[in-house]
Amino acid sequence: MKIIRIFLLLIVFFVPVAGMITTPSNLVLKGENRNITAFPEFGKAHFFSNLQKYVTDRIFYKVKFEEAIFPVFKEYFSFFKFDKSEISIAGNDGWLFFSDNYVSKVYQQHSFLLNNTEFRNSIFKTKIPYLKVVSNLSNAKFYFVVGPDKHGIYPEFMDQHYGKPGQYRLFSDFRNVLESNGFEVIDPYNAIRAYKGKLGYRSLYYTDDSHWNLAGAKVAFDYLMQNIVNDYIPFDYEFAYFKHKNGDLVRNIKQPKNEYLDDVKVTRKGLPFVEVIDLNSNKLISKEKLNFELPEYGTLVVNEQAVDKRTVLLLSDSYGYALKSYLSDYFYKVAHCYGFVQNPYQLKQIIDKTKPDLVLFVNVERKFFTL
Repeated sequence: MKIIRIFLLLIVFFVPVAGMITTPSNLVLKGENRNITAFPEFGKAHFFSNLQKYVTDRIFYKVKFEEAIFPVFKEYFSFFKFDKSEISIAGNDGWLFFSDNYVSKVYQQHSFLLNNTEFRNSIFKTKIPYLKVVSNLSNAKFYFVVGPDKHGIYPEFMDQHYGKPGQYRLFSDFRNVLESNGFEVIDPYNAIRAYKGKLGYRSLYYTDDSHWNLAGAKVAFDYLMQNIVNDYIPFDYEFAYFKHKNGDLVRNIKQPKNEYLDDVKVTRKGLPFVEVIDLNSNKLISKEKLNFELPEYGTLVVNEQAVDKRTVLLLSDSYGYALKSYLSDYFYKVAHCYGFVQNPYQLKQIIDKTKPDLVLFVNVERKFFTL
């Protein structure tokens, strides 16, 4: 009996110690969509409760057991809910994605065959009328340009036990809605998916962010230009890849480690000198060589050396930012403003001022379905 007591005592001591030694400190607990609890700072509030979490997270073999049982659990149960403050979810190989606490159900729209009714009502009530007003504010040729979500381009890094990543795309159900309402849609989805396989461990989207990088935007730009410019000849750009850090998905999850080079510097021989002008004040912000780090919104870029002497009005969300420099390298003038403003008629002043030949309305697909 004494031997049994000693054995049990050793187990009680061994289990937490072994767990603390063998459990990595940067581990993501996928079953709970959070980082493993760090050792609490002594003297801080809730020290003892956090210490309890620290020890509990490191019970020997607990993590292995949870990782083994969690995929089975998700295979048979449909819910996949996280705290409302958590917008990010850990995928495979250190990739992060928007979770479904984002208002457009972005994760589900790339993994499930959704009921279109709620999205259809929103699109017909708000999106289509808004775009019609904007397209009629000038006589310029109007294009609706889609920025594909990372979920659809890199579904192999999503959790394969939740739905069927890459087998569904909600936007595919609504492209014909846009076209039937008279809009010319430019969707580089297939072009980007086809191109990504050529890059190996270099990527077209940030692994820790919801946006495409400058390489992904270049693939989209070439596809766009083939649809709006006759006999388009691309410039020969040079791309330097490196590691991106602190993207917009590094919120409830720490910066992940992976082998992917997901940030890009772009240049080419003979880059033009451009003027960057504030659209509100008409004041010159800068006059320098195009550097692919232009100010974001509310600017007019003038390129006297442009191949194409037309003026482009770029109305966009954040997905238009990476396209802006490529457009400014090719066209004479590029005015850039935020696309979805409170009242579309607010854009009339910008249109009257810039007199565009082309209007590009760039919108990431998930925001098209914001309810």
